[in-house]
Amino acid sequence: MKELVAMVDQWGRALLAHSTNDWYTIAKTQHGDFSDLSLFETRPSDQLNAQRAHDIIAAYTLAFFDKYLRGRDSDLLKASSAKYPEVTFSKKQ
Repeated sequence: MKELVAMVDQWGRALLAHSTNDWYTIAKTQHGDFSDLSLFETRPSDQLNAQRAHDIIAAYTLAFFDKYLRGRDSDLLKASSAKYPEVTFSKKQ
């Protein structure tokens, strides 16, 4: 399992290195946190609280759809936010 996790991490780093768009990373989360399953299972103590992760993902997802489907800008998508210090924002030039 550790080998698979390392392989996925390597893919993520390669994707980020080649990305031409902005990038958002949520500390102490994993891919599975993008479903609601994490709200119903026991999490390791080194992971972000499941409800907090869910709230962050929902806020950024709504901001994304508001921008690209409704044409409404969001400060969340422009820079780091004090409201969500767990999120690292990387601006691609």
